[in-house]
Amino acid sequence: SRQAIKQEVKKAVYAKREAAYIALFDLLNAFKDNPYLVYNRDAFVQPLSELRTRLNLFASQDALDTLEPLYAKIKEVAFAYWEKFGGEEYENYKANRIQYDNATEDDLQHEDDDYQEAHLIDCDTVESTISKLISIMRKDMGTK
Repeated sequence: SRQAIKQEVKKAVYAKREAAYIALFDLLNAFKDNPYLVYNRDAFVQPLSELRTRLNLFASQDALDTLEPLYAKIKEVAFAYWEKFGGEEYENYKANRIQYDNATEDDLQHEDDDYQEAHLIDCDTVESTISKLISIMRKDMGTK
């Protein structure tokens, strides 16, 4: 019957939403425990970006709106870092510093570390986003 098909579709969407929410929760908790993940393309930023694409299909608007400011900040911080410390230009800068300024690899690593530390996303921002999302997800999943 038509009603049975509707119910099956609803169940499938619900299951995908639940899986996406769990994946989001896991990623954000890992990020809360290690804020330096913001600089890790493979372990964090790319998976979060791919997950966000899935969330656009399955998550509630409330969940998307709550995630968006943190997601935008993560992208901003990550891309600024990769732009500064990635690519050919930075390799040339490093070579020049070593050749002309007597800089060592350690000096350059300290600059990188100092930059990372100075640009970490505030832990409170991450925690408050997670707690807001938990309550939205519970509501969406019917598990208040």
